[in-house]
Amino acid sequence: MLMLSMSPISVRFWGWSENKPEEERDFAELSQLAREGKPLYGESHQPQWIQNAAFTNSSFSQLKFSACLLL
Repeated sequence: MLMLSMSPISVRFWGWSENKPEEERDFAELSQLAREGKPLYGESHQPQWIQNAAFTNSSFSQLKFSACLLL
């Protein structure tokens, strides 16, 4: 039931299905940024407490949504 309520993108994102081409592309992009000395995921102009709140709210959000559907 859990898998039925999740989108295919979420399933790939969590690593529950094959995503090798995406992994290779991401590794190449991040390696290039590291060689150039740039931040890997960009820079945020938001205060740290807002970044922390966003992280907390989004962590495993797809799983939380799926669990709610099962109730």
